[in-house]
Amino acid sequence: MTPGITVIFFSLQRFNRFSNSINNLEVKFEDIIDLSPFMVNLLGVNSCKFSLKGIVNCKGDFEEGHCWSVIKINGVWCEFNDLIIRKKDIIDFQNSTAVILVCEKI
Repeated sequence: MTPGITVIFFSLQRFNRFSNSINNLEVKFEDIIDLSPFMVNLLGVNSCKFSLKGIVNCKGDFEEGHCWSVIKINGVWCEFNDLIIRKKDIIDFQNSTAVILVCEKI
């Protein structure tokens, strides 16, 4: 097995603890996230690319809100929102509700 990180979580810091609200600025992200330009190559690894596998979304504030997830299963994006599970298009996920991105090393 190759040493290093295989799964990475990006927390987008949406919650503002001082105003008890969520920052709703639009965040755009790609299906492939390349961290190579930000890494020091100590292990001789030339690529540090990650494939987006899951997104946790949230609307609301500290006192109340709603969270749901979107997960890539066998190449198909599915939304898990309470009892509703449905296929989704990746374009729908580039919005202002993402709070966590889950990525797998490729």
